[in-house]
Amino acid sequence: MGTLKGPRRAALLTTGIVAVAGLLVGGAATAQDAEPKGLRATYVSTTPIGVNPFLALIAEGLERAGAEFGVETSVTETADISQLEDNLRAVVEDGNDLIVANSFDSVDAITRLSAEFPDQRWALVDTGIDGNPNVRGLVFKEHEGAYLVGLIMGLLASGDYEGYPGPWAPSTSPSCGAGTSASRRAFARSSPMRRSTSAG
Repeated sequence: MGTLKGPRRAALLTTGIVAVAGLLVGGAATAQDAEPKGLRATYVSTTPIGVNPFLALIAEGLERAGAEFGVETSVTETADISQLEDNLRAVVEDGNDLIVANSFDSVDAITRLSAEFPDQRWALVDTGIDGNPNVRGLVFKEHEGAYLVGLIMGLLASGDYEGYPGPWAPSTSPSCGAGTSASRRAFARSSPMRRSTSAG
């Protein structure tokens, strides 16, 4: 399981963006402080949101954070990845206090723009930029989910085989591969548990 999906992922994305919005308004704000603050936050997607649930969750998380903390929000959909940096530059120049972007495709553009606009604050979903204090990375412990799913798969398996629960090959998602490998080792040490569970 390389990514969290459904309500769990939605909750994590929303919580992360809400936390960043709380920092934006001063760190001590709560959901009761929803009066307009005169602050603006926007999400710039890497591709059209369309029916992409991951991008839709980010947009929904930002909207919820804005409603809870009195921050005006907006969404800019990038039609093509080649337009991403131009879209990010446009929302910086438009005076947004917080800009939310997603994934590794945004890293190069944000690295360049954060150097050009050192006072701009960013939130980057699913990755981060080391050494950049103005970029808050919203990342997930994918290896923990992969570990648990690996154990579940082991309990349900009826044959002698190995599998990898993830949308990508282990070589392209090493954290998931590490989690799955750890669960396989743990399962091998507890084979009596498997026998008793399967028999039940």
